[in-house]
Amino acid sequence: MIKKNLNDATKILESSFRVGNFKDAKNDFLKFLKISDTNFTDKVAILALSVFVSNKDSFYQKNFNIFFEAILKNAEFESEVKFDEEGLKLFESKQGRFDNNLPRSLEDIFKMVDEFYRFVISKELEYIKNIKEKKEFFQKLTNKIEKIKAEKGYIMHIGYGGGLNAMSVFSVLSDNVKREFAKVITKHPGTIPPISRRYLIDEEEKPISPIGWIKVELR
Repeated sequence: MIKKNLNDATKILESSFRVGNFKDAKNDFLKFLKISDTNFTDKVAILALSVFVSNKDSFYQKNFNIFFEAILKNAEFESEVKFDEEGLKLFESKQGRFDNNLPRSLEDIFKMVDEFYRFVISKELEYIKNIKEKKEFFQKLTNKIEKIKAEKGYIMHIGYGGGLNAMSVFSVLSDNVKREFAKVITKHPGTIPPISRRYLIDEEEKPISPIGWIKVELR
């Protein structure tokens, strides 16, 4: 069952983002998206975070912390992102058209990314809805998201700490499929992964913030 679900998910992704020979990366839609390194050089610090675990029986904080290098809150940096629309048109004229649901401009790409990560955040809010000490800071995050929406910005998660939902398409799978995966990827069969989260902590080791969330503005 698990192998079948993996194969089905792979086929869906390949058929959505590739044309012709799905196994050939040269036929991948994302090759038309070109991203440069950032100009970021400062406002980096060593921060502490902790792992919190929730399952059907308990909620607890693991007895160790993780220290990692991170960009500080409110830091700004730039990166050049290009979408080769002309290259895409030329490719499709010779190799066939990609899925009609795929975006056809840089703005549409970021709208799709923004929609996905808002969905991820909605799942995070569901996860902590009964955990009082976390609900407050995730509610603050929700308020910030609405502000970004009004300012015509886009939400993204980058780097470490987002977990399975933020780093993959796992969050859009059905609960039944997720439970099948749980038999392999967690020690808690029957649960819906991920069951742990990584949060920045304060001096009293209380959770104060998720990590890795940024606002993107196109210029």
